[in-house]
Amino acid sequence: EAGEDLGPHPAAIVTHKRCNLLKYQYSGLGTVEVGLVEGRLAMKTHSPVIHATPDRVAELDRLGDEIAELSAHVEAATARLLELIREFDARGGWNTGFRSCAAWLSWRVGLDLGTAREKVRVARALGTLPLLGHALSRGELSYAKVRALTRVATPETEERLLGVGR
Repeated sequence: EAGEDLGPHPAAIVTHKRCNLLKYQYSGLGTVEVGLVEGRLAMKTHSPVIHATPDRVAELDRLGDEIAELSAHVEAATARLLELIREFDARGGWNTGFRSCAAWLSWRVGLDLGTAREKVRVARALGTLPLLGHALSRGELSYAKVRALTRVATPETEERLLGVGR
C-alpha cells in the first residue's frame, strides 16, 4: 500500500499521467520519491518537521561534538597507519611473494587493491610532506583532504597548500 513503512525498501510504485514513481518511506525520517518525469530522472524528498526544543538542541550539539572528536581520533589513527605503511614499504616487508606493498596490504587487511595503492601513495608522499602528515595526525585535516593535497603538493608548496586545506 502506498505510504506503508517498509524500512529502506520501496513502499509503493505510483503511476501518474506522465511518470512512474518509486516511493521510499523511512520510519521517522520522511520519504523519498524517485522516478522518471517526462523522460528525465527526478527525485523529491519530504522531511518531517522537527521541533527544536532546548533539550533537543543541547543533545544534538553534544552528539555533533562527539562526532567531531571521534573524527579527529580516526584521522590521527590514519596518520599513524600511513607512517607504518611507509616504513613497512621502505623496508620491503611486503617482498615475500607479493608484487607490491599495495598487494600485500590488500591481502593482509582486506582493502580493495585500488584503495591499498592509494594508501601506499599517500604514505610515501607524506614522507616528504611533514606538515601535511602532522596536520593529519592532530586531526586538523581529514585523510580526504590530505589525499587530495598529496597529489599536487611539493616540499616547496606544502606550507601554502596546508593553509588552503585548513
